[in-house]
Amino acid sequence: MSNIALAGYKSPTPVQKHGFAIAMGDRDLMACAQTGSGKTAAFLFPMISHLLQRGRSVSDELRESGSRFPVVRIPLCN
Repeated sequence: MSNIALAGYKSPTPVQKHGFAIAMGDRDLMACAQTGSGKTAAFLFPMISHLLQRGRSVSDELRESGSRFPVVRIPLCN
């Protein structure tokens, strides 16, 4: 939360407000909104929170066993 405050975020945009609740509820999220509407933060903040809550990640455990798979996937769209 302190890093979010340091980044200058005062209150969530509409896409963030609804996106946070969906993502934190472990649901899939797809959003379409104008540039500058906060879509990136709407995806990244819940994802980072989830990764921090997990502590030791699944990928660490799989790395020890020699297996690998992505923990996070961020598609790039035009």
